[in-house]
Amino acid sequence: MEQAHLRSLRKKQLLYTNIIFLLYGILAYGVIFSRATGLVVYLVLAAIFLISPIGFFMFRSPQPLYLLFPRMKELQTYEKNKLKDAWFSYHITFAILQVAATIFFIIQAFIRNPKLAFIDGIPYWIIFAVSAILLWIGNGNQLFHARRLDNKTYEQLKVYAADRRTFAMVFAIVALVMTVIAIFVVSIMSRKFI
Repeated sequence: MEQAHLRSLRKKQLLYTNIIFLLYGILAYGVIFSRATGLVVYLVLAAIFLISPIGFFMFRSPQPLYLLFPRMKELQTYEKNKLKDAWFSYHITFAILQVAATIFFIIQAFIRNPKLAFIDGIPYWIIFAVSAILLWIGNGNQLFHARRLDNKTYEQLKVYAADRRTFAMVFAIVALVMTVIAIFVVSIMSRKFI
């Protein structure tokens, strides 16, 4: 693929990433600021985080929503051809981390007081600050991904994909174990003070 055409596709990809993020943000803000309970907010967040892993396994696309935009299928074909047999290992990491986040949100949904609005006690600026940080991380990750994929050889990407998959599995397991321990501790502490 010509470099000029690839740069054009990468710019569009970044634009589409931000459009998707904006749509997710509108959905999340709508639920949060409608004074929905923690149960509803966390389940909506879990559903948002589960879209990509489901799309990954069902449609063999790391970002299934990209396929709604023009020229993104061409970019995904380019990435698949560049990664060859390392494609699955490279992209499974994102799916693993998103499934771990989904599980975390589902657990949060059921340990929170179901009668309280999610927003109770949380200053609005925190919600907007978290959104800005997530936007910054998402854009940085997208730019890093594009640079890495476009500039590295297949052999380098294959080694990186294997390392990345191992890191994601270890991180997800540790995060889930820590979540379960925290739930157990909070459960014990809340019984002591009742």
